[in-house]
Amino acid sequence: MTYKVMRVFVVSHDAGSAEILSSWVRQHPEHKYSFLLMGPAKAIFLKKLSNIESVVKSDLLAFVEWSDLVVTGSSESSDIEKQAIQLAQETRTKSVTFLDYWYGYKQRFETNGALHFPDEVWVGDQYAFDLAQRELPGAEILLTKNPYIEDLLEEKSRLEKFSEAHVGTLRIVYLCQPYTQNTYSNSDASNEVTDIAALKYCFGLLAGIRRVKVEVCVRLHPLEASDKYNEVISLFSDQMVIQLSNGRNLAYDLVWADVAVGMHAQALSVAVEFDRRVFHCIPRGGKPCVLPHKEIRDFNELIRSIL
Repeated sequence: MTYKVMRVFVVSHDAGSAEILSSWVRQHPEHKYSFLLMGPAKAIFLKKLSNIESVVKSDLLAFVEWSDLVVTGSSESSDIEKQAIQLAQETRTKSVTFLDYWYGYKQRFETNGALHFPDEVWVGDQYAFDLAQRELPGAEILLTKNPYIEDLLEEKSRLEKFSEAHVGTLRIVYLCQPYTQNTYSNSDASNEVTDIAALKYCFGLLAGIRRVKVEVCVRLHPLEASDKYNEVISLFSDQMVIQLSNGRNLAYDLVWADVAVGMHAQALSVAVEFDRRVFHCIPRGGKPCVLPHKEIRDFNELIRSIL
């Protein structure tokens, strides 16, 4: 979207939308910005943009009133963006929300049973556009480029100039995410599908491969502790080469890899854009992959082809 030079107030909490919004800000230096950054958004913005400071939550109304445009993400774990949208409505300040996933759109704008939409909802691909059109009747949905994907593809072009061939080795990046799904109503922990169980399941499938050498890069989600998967990694480290990626650029890990695997991680969609072979790997009883991309296949297909 193209606008005149403005005072822009950016409100962000969750990691997915923070990646998009921080890239958008970096690509639009002409505006004057203020930020309200909470949760994982703080570190993501600071990594990309120098010399920025976040205002405090109690100043939310004052900065909505100060701005010409309020730009928000949408979070499952915080209602700060919802508050900003409602205040923008009340003060007649133009507002925009960039959606970052393909699930639960209605809940992102719902408070006490009422829907509060910004003036525009931006989405970065046709899948999201179609879903938003179905789930958000009455909202103004605009299909635009995803600035985070643009940044990563630019980095991909640079990194590929220095990439080396690795004949005879299958390189897999496993894209982690915090995840717990209770598969039964009695909340019995033994019936849970978790992020740790999913990685163990994936490694178990890979352990049966003998035709090619397997190297795995386990890429942590920004919310995960660096030692979260140590126990699982140690169980399989004598059967394959396993490394841990913590804080490394996503483009670097995807350029390194031939294959990307995960459960429902948003980074799987980035792997599709990188033209990697992309697979969902979900233990029995787990919810099917929620990402709509037809390019994301069942990991068992790959395993069967190379056993």
